[in-house]
Order: sequence, then structure tokens, then C-alpha cells
Amino acid sequence: LLLFRLGSRGKWWLAKVLTLAIAALVFAGILLVLVGGVSSFAFPWSTSWSELARGYAGRIEPNPAVLVLSPSSAFLQLFTLLVLGWFSLGLVTTLVSSLTNNGIVGFLAGAVIKIAGHFAYKGYIPRYLQNYSIATHFLLDFHRFGTKASMYPPFGASIIYWAVWIALFTTIGF
Repeated sequence: LLLFRLGSRGKWWLAKVLTLAIAALVFAGILLVLVGGVSSFAFPWSTSWSELARGYAGRIEPNPAVLVLSPSSAFLQLFTLLVLGWFSLGLVTTLVSSLTNNGIVGFLAGAVIKIAGHFAYKGYIPRYLQNYSIATHFLLDFHRFGTKASMYPPFGASIIYWAVWIALFTTIGF
């Protein structure tokens, strides 16, 4: 998308941020339509978890505690995390590109943050630092679902995490 400079740098930056937010929503919406459309051929629609999901809870990678949520609630929370995460990562990339006047440097900044999050996900950093990782707040599996003894943060903490990212990098851009 081409954005022309508006009367001030602030208006120009705000237009970039709003365009990025819309792009993140559209991207998530397209993925939702594609995944929902393709999976509807193989799986029936239901308002409850499938027997397979309930039967494999605890034996597969995802956090089995997510099953305390309804599938629609889990979907909405995951959609929210993905949109906020993609928007935040795009915001960092856009900001670094704007500050350095180099798109490759911006791309590399986003890639480094994402790769660092992957290392945290794989356990290459101490556990107490993993809750500050981007991967922890991107995926629904890494959240506490009513279990106080869980080592994961609650869903609300991820909303705050992304709000801080968005506020910080939007403010820096002005």
C-alpha cells in the first residue's frame, strides 16, 4: 500500500498504523475463511469439543487445560492473540524500516524478534524469562485457564503485553 505524506509526520504515522491494523485484521480474516472452508469438508461444525480433542487431551502438544473453554471462546481468544501479535510485529518492522529508511533492516528486526520467540518456545532461555517472550503471547496454548498452579500467564496478561507493545512502538513512531 502506498501512503502519501499527510500534513504532518504524526498524521502520516497514524495512517500507517491504521493501515497496518486493517491489514492484520484482513489477513486473519482471510486465514479464517480458508481454514474454516477447507476444514468444513472434513469435519462437522459443532459447539462442543470433538471426542478426539477430549480423548487426546494431555497426550498431545497443546495445553489440555484449553478444553475448559468452549470452542468458540477458544477460537475468539486465539484470533485476538494472532491479530494483536501480527499487528505488533508488523508495527516493529514498520517502525524500524521508517527509522532506518531500509526495508531489509525492518524485516530483519521482525525476523530476529520472531526467531528469539521461537528459541524461547523451544526452551533455550530460562523459564522465568519465557513469559516475556513473543511466542508465549502469540499462542493460546501458553495460557492459564483457571489453574492457579500453571506456569503460564492468564489471557488478560497477553492483552496487556500486546497493548504495551502497540503503545510503545506507536509512540516511538510519532
